[in-house]
Amino acid sequence: MQRTKSTIEQIGAYEREQFRPNPSKTRAPSKKNRLQNLMAFGEDLNKEPNIITIKSELSRISKEDLFNEILIEIKERKDFLDEMAELGEGKKYLADIQCQIALRLRELEKLDKDRAR
Repeated sequence: MQRTKSTIEQIGAYEREQFRPNPSKTRAPSKKNRLQNLMAFGEDLNKEPNIITIKSELSRISKEDLFNEILIEIKERKDFLDEMAELGEGKKYLADIQCQIALRLRELEKLDKDRAR
């Protein structure tokens, strides 16, 4: 015996889910601010500096100043590692900090070779 549509609906076997559209993508606040600046001022006020600008700024810094700055960065990292070791968190940061120090040492070696020329 076949059931009629009305009997199927009465027993609740014919309940369909309502359509739910996918939520729309929301924009990040930084993208909203960028668009807002473009519309208000005609340009992006927070744009990233390009590579040429960064290189020109680095060339203005004397090699001595850069050498001293890198030495200070290495000392800061060693001090941080010592503080973390005192707190018992030294192992957590050891590999990362040693990698950063090694990078700074390579930069120092490169600067030293350039100064020797």
